[in-house]
Amino acid sequence: IESGLDNYGENRAQDFLKKQIALPGFKWHFIGHLQTNKVKLIVNKVCLIHGVDSLDLAKQIDTQAKELGITQKILIQLNLSGEVSKFGMPQTQLPHMLEGVQDLHNIRVCGLMTMAPFGASEATLKNLFEKCNNLFIDIRGKKYHNIVMESLSMGMTSDFEAAIECGANIVRVGTGIFGNRN
Repeated sequence: IESGLDNYGENRAQDFLKKQIALPGFKWHFIGHLQTNKVKLIVNKVCLIHGVDSLDLAKQIDTQAKELGITQKILIQLNLSGEVSKFGMPQTQLPHMLEGVQDLHNIRVCGLMTMAPFGASEATLKNLFEKCNNLFIDIRGKKYHNIVMESLSMGMTSDFEAAIECGANIVRVGTGIFGNRN
């Protein structure tokens, strides 16, 4: 805060609510997996939801945003590594998602988000991040209603440098700043 940073992310809804109250006036990002029962807690309180991994979740966010009379910005989360421990949709579901979100009027898809496997080799990281960046560029080149490709969120404390080299313009480095969670 003292260095002038004003964009912060949180990956747990309850922790976000406490921090948002304690630190008003910041631009908050919800970077974790958002459960449908927590949508009402998050919509209109964050500038960007990073982890939208299904059309059903996008519809829930859209419904809540409509009730509030706002447009909520979101990122589509992809699981390009196929890891079972990671959230995100497989690339094969992306066309269906892109078609479906065009009919939603109270969300705006602003980009993509992905996470690499922890401890992956440099070659694996670059391959995965380049794949996500190529999808980002391809989607940006098409004319979808309600979809603008502005944000590419990939890279965490252990791999953000490779992500930046491959086009990321948002990185999540919480562990590097705050240490591991208890």
